[in-house]
Amino acid sequence: VVVPSTKDTANFIVHLSNGDCPPVTADFIDMSKFSTPGAHQWHWDFGDGSFSTLQNPSKVYYLAGTFTVTLKITDILGCTSTISIPNVVKIKGPTGKYYFDPKSGCIPVTVHFWANSNNATKFEWDFGDGSPFGHTDTATHVYNNPSTYIPSLIIGDNFCTYGLPPIGDIITSSVPKADFGYDSTCSGQPITLSD
Repeated sequence: VVVPSTKDTANFIVHLSNGDCPPVTADFIDMSKFSTPGAHQWHWDFGDGSFSTLQNPSKVYYLAGTFTVTLKITDILGCTSTISIPNVVKIKGPTGKYYFDPKSGCIPVTVHFWANSNNATKFEWDFGDGSPFGHTDTATHVYNNPSTYIPSLIIGDNFCTYGLPPIGDIITSSVPKADFGYDSTCSGQPITLSD
């Protein structure tokens, strides 16, 4: 029977690279102390909905904000220790989201775009079809060709400018053409129509 003489203690440090604006790479270094030798487990919560089970993971933050990171360690006996450091990762820049509607239709399709941000002062819409960008927090764009488009939005302030991740596709289709045929027949006889 292995009896631990001391408790496990979770701990870590983090190094940020690529500057202060998104995307920022965060390298997490495990500094935990285990009371027993053997196989250990790590569970990282990076504060933005992503996780890792590596001992020393690297993580890219694509959005601005402050993030609380939590590390839970488990030793070979099943004993655990958890550390949570509030706001340990701080990424500069404006925050925001964007939306568009409709997401599909028959050409020409008029799509309305709008951004929701409290601190962005610059907006740059890429409609995904090679047309000139829009530069306000709302925009309207007409798609005239059938295809699948991936729009995106770049936001900025006086310090940082970066692109928000894509949120979906816009699918445009050609207008269906109505047509039908019929079997030629003699006058007074039934005819058969086909689509």
